[in-house]
Amino acid sequence: MKSFSLISVLSLIVAFLPASVQAKPVVADTSCTTGNATVVDASGVSVGFSRCIGRISGNDAARGGARMLGMLNDDDVFGDLDWVFAGKSDSGDFWADEGEDYGHWGIFAGLAPISGPFVVSFKHGNGFSAYFFDGVTSVKGGWFSLPVTRSNGRTNALSHASLFLAQTTTIPEPLSLALFGFGLMGLGVVQRRRLSR
Repeated sequence: MKSFSLISVLSLIVAFLPASVQAKPVVADTSCTTGNATVVDASGVSVGFSRCIGRISGNDAARGGARMLGMLNDDDVFGDLDWVFAGKSDSGDFWADEGEDYGHWGIFAGLAPISGPFVVSFKHGNGFSAYFFDGVTSVKGGWFSLPVTRSNGRTNALSHASLFLAQTTTIPEPLSLALFGFGLMGLGVVQRRRLSR
């Protein structure tokens, strides 16, 4: 009986873990680490990215962000989350120091701060790099430096930055629902045995 109760409790714990905790680890190209991206959170502290990918050839924001959204939603490059394209800096949704190889990025004053997982990607030259942030709250912007892309140790200037937000509402996966069901059954059996005594 004790082992069944332990399984029930563990099942309940797993069932209620947020999707970002259950997400599978991703092995990504780390050439993006020759660049950098940070955010400033609610406490005013500068926080670095959790993971990054790139430099990847092509345009991250082509067709309304479809290229990067495919990598985020279909390939799960930063875990099994649901993502939306929030906009790019050259269309007025937020801003970045375009034409520079380092600088600041941010959202406009009238927009709500970012909380929860998000990705900011930087397109320069014929490719882009993307930086994943998690566990930060009330982000209004940050700083970036672009990866080196030329043999002379220089990089192309930023053409635009793109912002992708993780959906905050998570739907339990079938396995989580099954574990939750087994946990409830186990609690029911334990309760029934206690009442029959």
